Amino acid sequence: MAVVGTTVKKIDGIEKVTGTAQYVTDLVLPRMLHGKIKRSPYAHAKIVRLDTRKAEALPGVRAVMTAADVPPKLLGTLTLDQYFVARDRVRMVGEPVAAVAAETLEIAEEALDLIEVEYEELPAVFDPEEAMKLDCPVVLHEDYDRYERLIPIADMDPRPPNVWQCYRIRHGDVEAEFKKVEEEGGLIVENRYSTGYVHTAPMEPHGAVAQWQPDGSVTVWTSNQSSYIVRDELCQVLDLPPSKVRVIIPFVGGAFGGKLEIKPEPFCVVLARKARRPVKIIYTREEELACTAARTPFIFYIKDAVTRDGLLRARKVTSIFHGGGYTGEGFLKPIFSTHLYPGSYRLPALHVDSLGVYTNRIPPGALRGFGCAESAFPVETQMDIIAEQLGIDPVELRLRNLLSEGERTAITMPAHAIGAHECLVKCAAAIEWGKPSEQPGYPWKRGKGIALGNKYSFAPTASSVELKVLEDGSFELRTSAVDLGQGAYTVLCQIVAEEFGVGVDKVKLITPDTQVTPFDHVAGSSRQTYHTGNATKGACDDAKRQMFELAAKRLSEKFGKKVTPRSLTTSGGKIYQKRNQQISMDISDLFVVEMLAGKRPAEVEIIGKFTWVVNAIPADPNVGQSEQPMAYMGHGAQACEVDVNVETGEVRVVRFVSAIDVGKAMNPQGVEMQNFGGVTMGIGIALHEELCFDGGRITNANFMDYKIPSIMEVPLERYMTSIIVEVPHGKGPYGAKGAGEIVIVPTLPAIGNAIYNAIGVRIWDSPITPEKIIKALQAAGKA
Repeated sequence: MAVVGTTVKKIDGIEKVTGTAQYVTDLVLPRMLHGKIKRSPYAHAKIVRLDTRKAEALPGVRAVMTAADVPPKLLGTLTLDQYFVARDRVRMVGEPVAAVAAETLEIAEEALDLIEVEYEELPAVFDPEEAMKLDCPVVLHEDYDRYERLIPIADMDPRPPNVWQCYRIRHGDVEAEFKKVEEEGGLIVENRYSTGYVHTAPMEPHGAVAQWQPDGSVTVWTSNQSSYIVRDELCQVLDLPPSKVRVIIPFVGGAFGGKLEIKPEPFCVVLARKARRPVKIIYTREEELACTAARTPFIFYIKDAVTRDGLLRARKVTSIFHGGGYTGEGFLKPIFSTHLYPGSYRLPALHVDSLGVYTNRIPPGALRGFGCAESAFPVETQMDIIAEQLGIDPVELRLRNLLSEGERTAITMPAHAIGAHECLVKCAAAIEWGKPSEQPGYPWKRGKGIALGNKYSFAPTASSVELKVLEDGSFELRTSAVDLGQGAYTVLCQIVAEEFGVGVDKVKLITPDTQVTPFDHVAGSSRQTYHTGNATKGACDDAKRQMFELAAKRLSEKFGKKVTPRSLTTSGGKIYQKRNQQISMDISDLFVVEMLAGKRPAEVEIIGKFTWVVNAIPADPNVGQSEQPMAYMGHGAQACEVDVNVETGEVRVVRFVSAIDVGKAMNPQGVEMQNFGGVTMGIGIALHEELCFDGGRITNANFMDYKIPSIMEVPLERYMTSIIVEVPHGKGPYGAKGAGEIVIVPTLPAIGNAIYNAIGVRIWDSPITPEKIIKALQAAGKA
């Protein structure tokens, strides 16, 4: 292939590095107002009184809105349990209760202070293990059983009142396997693990602009991961028809899963309607970190049974997910997090109970690796513990238990395009696994760690693409895929260029605009290369079919011999016979017809269209079995070498290797950047990043105190190795799979295993901070 599989510069790179790329923040409309949102200071309270009259009277204020201005419509991803603006009760600090639009930001902020809200504070619950008790005195959603749910949860009789999700996997007889392994002198390993609160922390916070049009429609510009999700949710909560809502997504300054739901958008729409002027809302950094969905914690109880020769026989997991005040995108996480358990290893018996629980903290959302990154921590730590106790090398133990191509997993799904073996072997070789680490000298100790990971891509889902052939032989690609910085637009343009044998510069991109571009589900779950890529390839085939049918007629007339569409191909702006390239014409000649009035397109416009759909076979939530619960499964492995200061607990990652199976590297440099960027984020999550709370209030909602990695916390480029593995997927475009999420899944356990290898103590709760290391060393008598 000439274009696919080669490194191509990002098509939006020049705009970004020169500062000409336009983000929502940059958008300024005539007579535009500035909006701000009034938020609850309480984790749990009734709204007794809400008075906006003083704010409305403030000079420069043009609109004030509360729940009284909108229909009482509940919002949610798969459980409708939240009003976008609180009506009579708040369940988290930062929940919106009102909003204003004013001539300036300063006036809007002053107006917020003039809105009088009287609350009756209620008892709150912050510990999910307390919240999930049948007799918990704090119940967040008394009406839960009456909420609309789009998918069922597992049977619970009775259901603890704060448990909003229950998903189970039942495969084999775990208790019989545990008993058999014990009788045969095998190994039982049982531990508790937990993860912390982590935020996506994009450089660009949430933002939106809304403007009503004379025909009664509204245009919304937003920084989001899906134009159609935004449109549909706005229609749902504001009782608007889809034909009256247009959503445009310009450049997006990062998301990582954090921009999947409407946040400022409905406030902009309602305020703009009341003020009859455009309204813009851009979140502050504090609002972004404290008031939007985060990767909320899991608690894992995991028990493994292994034979003396290192074969896994049974695994039992109970996971408890901190659900926050509302389910949001998090409704799916207790389900999707379970995909990791059967994804890499052969498990004759698997027993999983995965619960989501309401608490009075920020709601759960997506963050790169949705669920699998958290589940990998206990699973891959267990594998190292098992290896040590059995005296088997950790890499060898993993290799003995890996699934083979076509083998049924513990949820009955056949394993396909499983690159885990190759990733693991190459990773171990690159980190020099069999060679002991060279010690740097006291107080530093050095060790190596390794881990596997897998990441599903969800289904059902769909992508539609249109491709217009232009009169000059170039192409216009219309897509609602969203490039969040990962290079999706470049990959899609590469596909068009490959299919027509032209350069990427011949492809013009029309980006998300629900009035212009066809449906695409979302930029998430590592789906755009696979799904939108397939749709793009299909649209190219449809456009070529139309081209060749027109060209066959013209060439037959021109050369006086029958030319069939099937005999034609295209490259370099020409259409020609495969076996005789002399029988040819320019693509541009398809569009020229001499008329008295000049020239016009011939017969019809050439617009290729294709919709790629992947369905799923829903699993019964009581047993979790399905042959096709997802689109595909991606695999990867990582290894690292770390230094640990036994006096301060500081950890330095000195070397890192990341091997990911992408099926086909559409743009190798783009994959490499995904690898490096994902490792950097993974290091931050493993060692530094955590939202801290005082009750329900976040205390470090700024970049001074929320510690994302800087250049000082990651290895220099020469100490980071990116390995691309290509095990083609049978249904991927050119065999490709996604690359954006798998890269972050093994990072935490790889680092945790390396720390143990260095100092001989384990940290069971992430992030692995210096304080936790010192406490563990002291408890083990090693400090």
